[in-house]
Amino acid sequence: LEQWRDDALHLIDTLVTGPVILVGSSMGGWLMLLIALARPERIAAIARRDLGFAPVVAARAAIDDAAAAAGE
Repeated sequence: LEQWRDDALHLIDTLVTGPVILVGSSMGGWLMLLIALARPERIAAIARRDLGFAPVVAARAAIDDAAAAAGE
């Protein structure tokens, strides 16, 4: 994702003047968020659809960690 982010940032920095609207779905949604974090001053809006499976995995890990801390 880092290389794709860097490629997209290069395009934005060299070809686009003014703010941009980022749209992403699934892995592109994660890429869009990384771009927005790297250039918040250039972002007019973001629109995402489905960020895929990763949030489910992260949520499950957080639940498991909380259960372990509670001794369950």
